[in-house]
Amino acid sequence: MATTAAPTVRQAGLEFITVNDVRIAYADTRGAGVPLVLVHGSWGSHHNWDPVVPGLAEHFRVLSYDRRGHSDSERPPGQGHFSEDVADLAALIEQLGLAPAWVVGSSAGAVITLQLAAARPDVLRGIVVHEPPLFGVLEEGSAEALAVAGLEAGPLTDVGRRIAAGDHVGAAELFVDQVALGPGSWGRCPTPCAP
Repeated sequence: MATTAAPTVRQAGLEFITVNDVRIAYADTRGAGVPLVLVHGSWGSHHNWDPVVPGLAEHFRVLSYDRRGHSDSERPPGQGHFSEDVADLAALIEQLGLAPAWVVGSSAGAVITLQLAAARPDVLRGIVVHEPPLFGVLEEGSAEALAVAGLEAGPLTDVGRRIAAGDHVGAAELFVDQVALGPGSWGRCPTPCAP
């Protein structure tokens, strides 16, 4: 994918930059320390990092962003791929002059961070990953692998069906209750979580 250089613009506390022909929203503390880029997981946004940014900003220039298709960033048509997220992250780091940067990723953001380390170590100072869902590395036949297989055969398949049918709220509720947090968790979520 070609990296399209575009000026950075500010809007309502966020800034926007075009990378790989996609408009990406980001928040930059402009701190004086080493650059630290925070990568959120699926169904999230740069706001996932709000509780930790103030503490990190005491020591780093902290940049959090909305991955393509999330929150305030552009939503290209079709199913996205981690390879696009990796290319976007590398371009974001380069275009904002952050290389080499520390990159911290959580959940799916951790997978993107690991793939960036493999593909573009030149833009990194180091990485930290939190709970990457790397189910493919589980030992075949282990209790963990069997549990994941059960999720893939049941609840995750049902989540995918609901998404395909356009029932995004129902898919989110099913995921939270049957995959992520346990029965009844959706109903206990704060108001922005539940419809």
